[in-house]
Amino acid sequence: MHGVYSVPAVASLLGLPFFGSSGVDVFFVISGFIMVAITARGEAASPGRFLLQRIVRVVPLYWLALLLTVVGGSFTAAEIAKSFLFIPYASQRLYGGLYPILPSGWTLNYEMFFYLLFALSLAGPRRLRVPALAALMALWVLAGKFLGPFSGAWANFYSSPLLLEFAGGMLLARVWMTHGAPRSLGIALAAIVLGLYSLGAAHSRPVIMGGAFLIVAAALHPWLAALRSRALLALGNASYSIYLFHPIVQDALAWASTRFVWRVSRATSYVYLIGAVALSLACGLICYRYVEQPLITRLRRLARTL
Repeated sequence: MHGVYSVPAVASLLGLPFFGSSGVDVFFVISGFIMVAITARGEAASPGRFLLQRIVRVVPLYWLALLLTVVGGSFTAAEIAKSFLFIPYASQRLYGGLYPILPSGWTLNYEMFFYLLFALSLAGPRRLRVPALAALMALWVLAGKFLGPFSGAWANFYSSPLLLEFAGGMLLARVWMTHGAPRSLGIALAAIVLGLYSLGAAHSRPVIMGGAFLIVAAALHPWLAALRSRALLALGNASYSIYLFHPIVQDALAWASTRFVWRVSRATSYVYLIGAVALSLACGLICYRYVEQPLITRLRRLARTL
């Protein structure tokens, strides 16, 4: 989606992609699922250890991408501080939305908030952790629905219905660990098809959220979970690097495209879009291999000594 909008003339020709920004919805459901799954196995079961591992995994590479963005632009000290500290604020640069300096980092503001809440829940009784936290997040969303919209950035941001996707992922993991995966392959495939259709940008937020939940739930079927692809595995491993650095890559490509005279047509727009995606994937894979992987490995070794 971001590749379409990096050049306004391309965006006007190609329009909004079918899936819009709904990949984020799937990501949030997966995030809630994984946090429950890894802590159920005894990994990072204490609040402090859990937070330390999440910080090591998320923060350093994000800060590196933020630093590159800061160097390439002009920002206030408040914008820089809030972006580095995962504090939502109204950005006048991006239509008044609640975006950090690196716009795609808005999802990490939600992630870090969820990690903090989840870490606190680990101090409670095991059987109550998931339902209690899911209920708390649902209450916040209901408060935003019936008492909002709130004028404050924090209250507005953290009462978003997107919190329900984390809660849904957590509850899905709880059901999966208790009752197992879906048993009917036909139903699972039908759920994925319906889920993909529901992710369409033209659909309402509840429909998109339901589609994200259906896709993740259906993917738990043993036959689907057993599918393997080396190419997709490589992209999955590098997904965080791709996610963080693709806006920087595409902004650079958009700037470069203005240095040349080219006729913007539907055909050249598709060529540009394909090139932007390919370059973003390539740079993400390189970043994962030579920056993210070595950095995280060293930091995890250091964290084990703390």
